[in-house]
Amino acid sequence: MFDILAVGPDADEAVLSGRMAELERVKARAAAEQARIAAALEARRVAAAAAGGPRVSRA
Repeated sequence: MFDILAVGPDADEAVLSGRMAELERVKARAAAEQARIAAALEARRVAAAAAGGPRVSRA
């Protein structure tokens, strides 16, 4: 699965730097998506509590 993400051992500095930048962008997108999901979960919990509904598990 992760073999396609690997950089060859003979890669030059430009390739390595480019790959590093690409991975940083992927990491930033993942962090942004995690933040959106966390906000959606919290909004759901707040709405359920306001409606007097059952407590939503955080597990």
